[in-house]
Amino acid sequence: MTTRRRQTWLLQLAGVVATTLLLAPLPGTGGSKPVKVVVQERPFGGSCNAVVTPLTEPGVFPEVLKVDLDCLLQHLGRTTAQATTTVVPAGPRVGSTLPISLTSETTYEAANGDRLYQKFAGTGQLDVDTLEVEFWGMETFEGGSGRFVNAVGFANTTGSASFVTNTGFLITRGRLAY
Repeated sequence: MTTRRRQTWLLQLAGVVATTLLLAPLPGTGGSKPVKVVVQERPFGGSCNAVVTPLTEPGVFPEVLKVDLDCLLQHLGRTTAQATTTVVPAGPRVGSTLPISLTSETTYEAANGDRLYQKFAGTGQLDVDTLEVEFWGMETFEGGSGRFVNAVGFANTTGSASFVTNTGFLITRGRLAY
């Protein structure tokens, strides 16, 4: 599915969820009054600092990483997160550059304890001489706790990391409905 089709699909899904919740009767009311639930689409974005901990031997693929994030995100504020990321080669090495594919699952936690669940799929490149990584891809949001229990959305994410310092940084921008 292309990125634009996925974004359109997610926005349509958010509309269906919002309409369903708006028209659903309250339990015990006999269906006489619809529930009024306001689901609002909002801009989403921000940045995160990362600390990367390899869970598998370096250079052995698939490589699994634990990533601890400290973020400042729209509609979550100061946020912490934990992610499990899997990295695999996406093609042959060209010079010192190895193309990679990344997937991850992340739980963002706002200061008030509300959680937002995210999945990431992307590509990137690893410089095998410097052990520096650049990556980019799509985050999708689905569910959580508190105000994010019915959240849906997406964000484009770019970032970099170093396997020398085990630190990284990312920037994300998209839309979130809850």
